Amino acid sequence: MYKKIALVFFCFFNLSLAAAEDTSYWKAHLVSSYVHHSELQRRWAWAFLAPHLQQLKGDEHILDIGCGDGKITADISRFVRKGTVIGIDPSQAMLDWAKKQYCLLEYPNLTFREGGFLAPNLSGAFDVIISNCALQHCNDQLQALENIFGLLKPEGKLLISIPAIDNSAWKEAWVNLEILPKWASYWENAPPAYFISVESYGELLRNAKFHPLRIEKIQTQDPFVDREEFLTFLLGTMTPAVPLDLARDFFNELIDEYLRLLPEALRSDGVIEARFGRTVIEAKRLD
Repeated sequence: MYKKIALVFFCFFNLSLAAAEDTSYWKAHLVSSYVHHSELQRRWAWAFLAPHLQQLKGDEHILDIGCGDGKITADISRFVRKGTVIGIDPSQAMLDWAKKQYCLLEYPNLTFREGGFLAPNLSGAFDVIISNCALQHCNDQLQALENIFGLLKPEGKLLISIPAIDNSAWKEAWVNLEILPKWASYWENAPPAYFISVESYGELLRNAKFHPLRIEKIQTQDPFVDREEFLTFLLGTMTPAVPLDLARDFFNELIDEYLRLLPEALRSDGVIEARFGRTVIEAKRLD
């Protein structure tokens, strides 16, 4: 059995897709903040996806699971003008935003609908299934991969990017804050994120009948130009267990603790390097 590490302290990126698919945090006024501070996810997605998308014929059918605000999904649709792209997400607020931003006139091959890893709510055969910064919120990743396998055509390809959280100082900073008396009570029932090893992902993929082509952990610098940009990124892309009126205080203390533990993450020009790291997965359905 693969080793699963449940990190209660960290609900990371694209949080429209939570472990139990609880979308209560993502009310409409917070979606706007997410949209304007999710550029790091977009950067990660294109670093991984671009070489694959450039090889497409242009008539493929693509599914994006955990599409969030839809910006990456919309970009993908430009590569398959004779094909189709569907983005699914359990957050209606996210989907409402995506539908308003990416209209039929400019994106005629793009649709958004409600769904997630464990309940895709669709059928069909896709040439490519993509997910970016979302799978770590699924509490049954084997079932998720089995569902994906069933939605792919034979020879279909799976492309997943997941935060690796390979920065020990960042993880320690979260743990240190969670146990402080002023914050501890808020985290008692917080939903965990599930980060597992490269080796365990290989086992999961094989158990789901996939043929793994590439599973790699990639180091990243993830620079933020100053403290305020880092703070607004955290506020806009992470769901804190603390009340919203206390979230800014919590994240400010988190940054302070992180920089105490890893002072070299603050460069002389004021840039803060988050150094999250990411794991990329490429696999095929081979029947």
